Order: sequence, then structure tokens, then C-alpha cells
Amino acid sequence: MKITGKFLWADPPIFYGTNFTGKKDHEIANLDELESKFIDDILYLLIPLWWSREWYSLDSENILTSEIKSWIAARHERFPKHHYVYCCNSLVELHQFQLAGIDAIICNHNTFSDPDLYKPLNISKAYPAVYNAQFVSWKRHYLAAKTKTLLLAHSIDQDCFRNVILPNIDKNFTIANPINHNQETDIYSLAGIPWESLNKCLNSASVGLSLSALEGANYSSIEYLLAGLSVVTTVNRGGRDFFFDGRFVLTVEPEDYFVREAVYALSKYNNPALVRLETLNKLDYALSLFFKSLERIVFHENKKIVSFEKLWPYIKVHKMHVDKEVNDHLADYFFLNDVKDQFTQSTRYIL
Repeated sequence: MKITGKFLWADPPIFYGTNFTGKKDHEIANLDELESKFIDDILYLLIPLWWSREWYSLDSENILTSEIKSWIAARHERFPKHHYVYCCNSLVELHQFQLAGIDAIICNHNTFSDPDLYKPLNISKAYPAVYNAQFVSWKRHYLAAKTKTLLLAHSIDQDCFRNVILPNIDKNFTIANPINHNQETDIYSLAGIPWESLNKCLNSASVGLSLSALEGANYSSIEYLLAGLSVVTTVNRGGRDFFFDGRFVLTVEPEDYFVREAVYALSKYNNPALVRLETLNKLDYALSLFFKSLERIVFHENKKIVSFEKLWPYIKVHKMHVDKEVNDHLADYFFLNDVKDQFTQSTRYIL
């Protein structure tokens, strides 16, 4: 059975899982086979959060705590030596998890975006703004309806497309994706865009938009920044602010007028090299925090010091998204087990 994620270390085994069950984003799908391979061993499972798990009332806190703790308890009945560590996208989320007694670290999932996929290009800015977002209601495209905007999408909700997107095409919305309209079923569909074309689309605008009120860390937000775009974002929860910088990001209330005015203001600020450089610095810092979390795990278990910074070039993958059979993941584990001494130092030499 396939599972999506990546082994990061072998002693103890540390696995970062990136596919959730579809119903609960605090549960990794298809875990049983992987965990069974280590049923008598210590195993650390790092679980990213694709949707905001911050809570703002006592009732929601109890529901969240109950859901996650119940899932962990059920896993511990079968795998008592395994640890389940949540990767939080924001410091608020981390603090709340820790208050609830749930193992967690700060690890915004945008940290693993490959910087080489998105870069500034020396091309003309044909659009004031670009919005890379699914055509779904919670992405709130209507907030961009007063702004000349290039739209990108990888999925489509028919109602949102008909009610919000179509009425604004040829007014202020231009869609980069090829659109297919099935006349018999009256269903719209979108073709995908290759990485190179996506980067070119981003670079054809001055400003990237992030308009949802609630989601996760939002991959598009880091893609804008790596491509050198300024960003207009609405007030939100979920963690996309983690890499933002007030010099080239404006946060506005959810009104189309404010979005338009913020785009106009930022479109005058055009310094892609600085935007990318500062974003890369923030990514480096976020990675260093992640490495420290991994190093603490290893030190806790076997009193060894590991340089994950040196190991990283050998294991890094875009979004840490590797979908393959469990036995193929185990091949990565055995590779790490073979090379671990190259990156490990015993504490007895550091006294």
C-alpha cells in the first residue's frame, strides 16, 4: 500500500507523513503497514497540518483536544512505542497544542517548498495581480473582482466558477489555465499548468493575492514570494503569515475596495530580488528550527548529535511529497541507516 511522506532519519526512525485521511487532517492515511514494520521499535511520526487547527473558544478547544488525543490513544494501543508529533504552521497553533499536552513542533509546511521552482523573471508585468487558488468559495475570488487579475487554479467548484469567476471574465478576470466546457453536461474543467509556465504566469503580475479567511499555510503565498512578488493578504488564520514581511506584504480587511487599493500601492513597489532574498533567509531560518527539533529527538533517544543541515541535501524533496509503496520507503530508511555515522557525533567527544 502506498503512503506519502519521507524518512528523515533511521536511529530512531523519523518519518514525515504528508497524506492525511481526507476527513481528519491530524491523521496520516495508510499508516498501518508502515508502523507494523516497527511494531517493537521506537518510531517518530511527524504530522503536518493542512488546515488551521487554532481554536478560539473553550468548546472548540475541547473538541480539538478530544479528537487528536483519541486518535493518538488508539494508535498507542497498537503501537505503544510510537510517537506522534504535530507540525504546526503558526506559533499560536504550537502554543495551543502544547497547552493541550499534545506533542508538537513549529514547522510551517511551506518550509519544504523548493526555491528553485519559482524565481523572478525579467518579463513585463501584464497584470497588476495574480491569484493562484482553487475555484472554491472559501478562496473568496469576489474580493479581487475590482482588480485586473490573472487567475490560476488546479481544481474547480462548478457553483463558484459560474457565480463568481465567469461573470468577471473579460472584465477583470483572465484565466491562465485552458478551460474545457462540456456542452452536453454543462460542466467546466481546467487543464493543468507545468511548473515553468506557472512561474512565468506568476511573474507576469506585480502582486500575488491570498484572500481566504481560514486554511493552512497556503503554498501559493510562498510561491509568490520566491518569484519576487509582493503580496496582498486578508486577515486570516492558518499560518501563511509565517514568511511574510511588512515591507512587501499588506494585510487588509476582506473588502474588494481594500484589496484593489493595496494592489495599487504595492504594484509601485517592484524589487523582486529583495523579496526573494528575504524570503530565502526566512526559509533558511525555518529549516534551522526544524533541524533543531529533529536533533532534539535524536539526542533524547540515543544521546547522539546529528547534523541535519549536512544531511538535508541528500533527503530534501519538494513539499516532502513522495508517494510510494511502504517497502520503497523502507529502502530510504535503510539508506539512512547505512550513512548515519557520517552525520553523527557521540556526545562523549564533546565534553
